Amino acid sequence: MPKFICLLAGVVVYWPGAKGEGMMDRLPEPDIGRRLRLLRQRRGLSQRALARLCGLSANAIGLIERGTTSPSVSTLHRLALALGVPIADLFNEPDEDQSVVMVRREQRARVERGQVTMEILAGGLSEQCMEPFLATLQPGAGSGAEPVVHLGDEFVFCLEG
Repeated sequence: MPKFICLLAGVVVYWPGAKGEGMMDRLPEPDIGRRLRLLRQRRGLSQRALARLCGLSANAIGLIERGTTSPSVSTLHRLALALGVPIADLFNEPDEDQSVVMVRREQRARVERGQVTMEILAGGLSEQCMEPFLATLQPGAGSGAEPVVHLGDEFVFCLEG
C-alpha cells in the first residue's frame, strides 16, 4: 500500500510504505562523504576551514567524509550552504547544467537518516531556483538538533499527514 501518491509533471510518484516494498529499497545509498570531500577540495577548503564555515567540528567533517557517521538533514543543509551548492549536489554528481531533467523513480537518490527519508527529485538544472525533493518524516521526526535557517523561500506540499 503506497504511503504517498501525487502527480508530478505527468508522472505518478509513489512511495512504498515499508522497507522491502519496491525497487528503491535495492538502490545503494549515495556516497555523501565522497561527494562532500570532492566539493570541499574543488573549493580549496581544508576540513577545518569548511568546519568553521558551517559551524561543525573538523572531526565531524572527517567522519562524514569517511562515511563513519551519517549527517542529519540540518547538517546537510549547513554543509551545502557553506559550499554554495544545492543539497542535491551532496547526493548526485553535478552534471552539466540542463534546462530539463527527468529522473525516474528507480534513478532517484534516496537517503535515510533516522526517521527522515529524502529523495532528490531533480538536480543539475541550469539557473536552479528551486531544489525539489520528497521527504518522508515518521511520527516524532525532526530535521536535527538545530533548526534549519536560511535565506530564500520554501515550498512545502504535504501529501499525507
